[in-house]
Amino acid sequence: MKRYISLFISVLLVSMGISSQTAEHLKVPEPGQVSLGNVQVEIGPVLNIRYTLRFGEGVDWCRIGLFLSRDGGNSYSRLPDSEYITGDLGKITSGGDKSIKYNVSKVKQELAGKQLDFKVEVLSKNIIRREYLIAGTASVYPGLSYGLMVGTVRKTGFYIKARSNFVFPASSYSCNSSGVMDSGGTIWANGSESRSRFVITGGMIYHASPWIYPYAGVGYGSKLLYLQDIQDNWATVSDLSYKGVSLDAGLLLKIRKFVLSAGVCNTAFKYTEGEIGVGFLF
Repeated sequence: MKRYISLFISVLLVSMGISSQTAEHLKVPEPGQVSLGNVQVEIGPVLNIRYTLRFGEGVDWCRIGLFLSRDGGNSYSRLPDSEYITGDLGKITSGGDKSIKYNVSKVKQELAGKQLDFKVEVLSKNIIRREYLIAGTASVYPGLSYGLMVGTVRKTGFYIKARSNFVFPASSYSCNSSGVMDSGGTIWANGSESRSRFVITGGMIYHASPWIYPYAGVGYGSKLLYLQDIQDNWATVSDLSYKGVSLDAGLLLKIRKFVLSAGVCNTAFKYTEGEIGVGFLF
């Protein structure tokens, strides 16, 4: 059964004059509910009904209707769309201050001498339920790494993502790509090298459409290159190794309860890689 939120506006129309009284204050909406209130009525040839609309968590939009009673509130009929009624009626996609204008001077003969009640109602609302994300992610170029992305979203939400190649050599010292050690001298390399990749980010997900969810986040990452010397010690190649702030962004594509992802990730503003994933959004 629909749950209606109503605001009653008592109006007495006598010839060209209109008097009005407003009631009911704005309520803080519960999740999945809509509050309508904080109404101000401006009287004149055009009746201006100002109100505030607030959406609870998960409400995407609501539909507003204007109703009229000619018998002091015993029965109501919804006023149809017409050139005399304009403003924030029908589908409303955001909360905030709203206004309905009713040009009663155009219908004064019909309404004259009657005790009127105007009623503004939330007729219906669309609720986006909370969804939960779990997906495997991987980068295959320029190096293979893989991990997990988890999150939750209604209209907006958040995620956490971590990815690595799970290779972490213990480095004894550093050198540059020419083999010159930071402490002086030249490394005697045995020809072996290793790469380490790790990144963790978190950020926001936006429910843009029933099947598209953009995301963007920030975190920390490292991409390290190592050379091994003739004594089997590892040296970090400092000018080809990066660590610091990581930024990532991409899209989630939902197909029923399945989700595909594609994005990019940059570490220290020097190393960029593509990323793909597959999982569930339920």
